[in-house]
Amino acid sequence: MDNDPQTDEPAMTGASTRLAALASAMVMRWLTERGLAASGGGTTVGGPVPLARLTVEGRMLCLAVLPLFEDAAEGEPGRRRVDLEHRLSAAGAGAVTLWVPPGATIPDEERDATCERVTAAAAALAPGARGEVMFPVELELRKNSDEGRYMSVVGGLSPHWARFTDRVFGFYQLDSSAIHRLPEDADKVTQLIDFTVLVANGIRKAGQRAAVKAEDAWTVQKLEGLGGPAVVAAADGGTADGTTVRRTLRAGLSAAREAMEAQPAAEREGRAVAFVGMYRSMEEESASAALRGVDPELFAGLDFACLLADGQLKLLLGPRPGSIVAEK
Repeated sequence: MDNDPQTDEPAMTGASTRLAALASAMVMRWLTERGLAASGGGTTVGGPVPLARLTVEGRMLCLAVLPLFEDAAEGEPGRRRVDLEHRLSAAGAGAVTLWVPPGATIPDEERDATCERVTAAAAALAPGARGEVMFPVELELRKNSDEGRYMSVVGGLSPHWARFTDRVFGFYQLDSSAIHRLPEDADKVTQLIDFTVLVANGIRKAGQRAAVKAEDAWTVQKLEGLGGPAVVAAADGGTADGTTVRRTLRAGLSAAREAMEAQPAAEREGRAVAFVGMYRSMEEESASAALRGVDPELFAGLDFACLLADGQLKLLLGPRPGSIVAEK
């Protein structure tokens, strides 16, 4: 039976500051890698926009943090997130961040086992590094016909459907919806495809089914300065479409501008925006394209804008020459 730690924290408590602290830690590491002296200065939640304060080369940077998805702060998704964060903290996992991929939900069964998997994966990481925690899943495979040499694929393996063509004997359907994110290691993906082909060709009769054992790879990272475990998860488990992302960008930039302008001048010598996205990988992000359709006046005066997703940081704008974050 799972041991239940205290989770009487209201689901909404700390939701905004949690993402702000995560963004602050990731941006601070990026600045340090650029050769700049950077340290955290806390967070301020003013209205709908959480603000993080960073000291960069002795000057204050005001960082607005704008999620491009509905954060799992309330309801069942929020309860599961808070529960896992409490378990990770009780297990001594430290400053570990788990990125729940789009479409996935935090397991509600075997909660101790989930915590142990994440803790073990994080323990193998050096500070600042990112890796993967593997969750065992089963894929559903069905042989529809003896004719043809083709496999119809839905789910996580669907981008690789062509790799099954001419390797299977018959027509098959593969439901890989249990995979929300494939491993980054291309060899592991190839091994899974090869194994699925072997299982498929072992099905003798049309109409028969077989289960294929696989793994769902979630990103985990170890971040100095985070202060404790953080789980990034969407309330609806999904990723917004391009139109919604563009609308969110526009509204968020406008709100961020107002929020930063309301801060004392000494606390906003530099201004920046960090968008937090929900994507399986940075290659799938849609924020870059959405930003091109936004009025440039909305990000005028920013030193830089970046996207945080899947444990990575991608620069979307800047750094502005002469700004406090320009490289030495």
